[in-house]
Amino acid sequence: MPPTDRKTFARIVVFLVGLLVLGSGAVRFAAISHNRVKSTFDTPPPQMPLRPVAPGVVLSPSSIDFGDVRQNDDLVRTVRVVNQHEHPIVVTRVETSCGCTSALDAEGKRLESQEGYDVPVSVKTGSHDGLRTASLTLHYSAAGPARGSSAETNSVSCRIRANIIPDFRVEPESIDFGVHDQSDLVSKTIRLVPVRVRNIQIKSLISTNQAFIAERSGEDDSGAVLVKLTFDPKKLLSPGPTAGTLIVSTDSVNTPTGRAALQARYRAPVDIEPASVVIARDITGRVQKVVKLVTHYPSLVTPDTIENSIIRITSIDRIDELTHRVTLDVPDLGDKPISSRVSVRIKSADRTARDGAIVVTIPVFRIGKRSSGRGS
Repeated sequence: MPPTDRKTFARIVVFLVGLLVLGSGAVRFAAISHNRVKSTFDTPPPQMPLRPVAPGVVLSPSSIDFGDVRQNDDLVRTVRVVNQHEHPIVVTRVETSCGCTSALDAEGKRLESQEGYDVPVSVKTGSHDGLRTASLTLHYSAAGPARGSSAETNSVSCRIRANIIPDFRVEPESIDFGVHDQSDLVSKTIRLVPVRVRNIQIKSLISTNQAFIAERSGEDDSGAVLVKLTFDPKKLLSPGPTAGTLIVSTDSVNTPTGRAALQARYRAPVDIEPASVVIARDITGRVQKVVKLVTHYPSLVTPDTIENSIIRITSIDRIDELTHRVTLDVPDLGDKPISSRVSVRIKSADRTARDGAIVVTIPVFRIGKRSSGRGS
């Protein structure tokens, strides 16, 4: 073999041997890596020791859902109380989040370790409407020697839920009639909408304020009973806000009554300044006094006749469409006092807007002089 061929053959052999070495190394590396991965995923993690649950008082169930219930119903559910402490306990106090919830024979109860007893939980639905939630909490402390000198107390609670559905609902629950004067009568309507029971019959309608008048006015297409309410300011003695309550009595057993809050503001049809005329004792002779009338709409003001009145209206001057000035003539009766009144009639200047007229009275007083013969 020529020397050149021998060199080439040697190089080929060295190259092949190198490939064999590299191949075997790669196989070993893959095997080791596989074993490592397998070891990582196949070996279960070390188990952490479970922490023991601390003993206590357990309520079962821990929550109560009464679901859909009626108004004015008494609901009762039993809750079991179990003492899981290693020592006896005493229930020191029972606390509820509302007056409608109570737990019978629970306060003062002593429970030995692992002892349990049943507590009747009572809920009164009353006249509430809709979803109601409450809570019952038992406060307890260790009893006997386990108590020692410590007065520490613990508590456990039970959540309570009920969806109260009435036989009917009053819609709306409140009505505001707004601001009105003696010339206005305004009416609004409330509906008794059936929910659990249809064909609700009204026994009576009572308004706590005589200015609000209620009367039944049939039914609508949905079967709701309609009640017409009218606000009559003439039945009020003085201006200002007024309020009342409509009480609807029905034949429903679970929802015997419904209520609606009513309010309005009575504005006197005219503001009088001053509201009354008083003449002091030291003023002598005939006196003329001016009273200003301010109405809330364009008006015509004329004198009104009062029999046996010694006070005369000498003039009524129109300042603008809302304001009038009334001049009164008051005589001097010496030591005789005067207690009288005058009246004016107010009518809307726009006859198409308001009908009728109102009469406004202005009291007039004059204090009599002291007699010269007194004081001896």
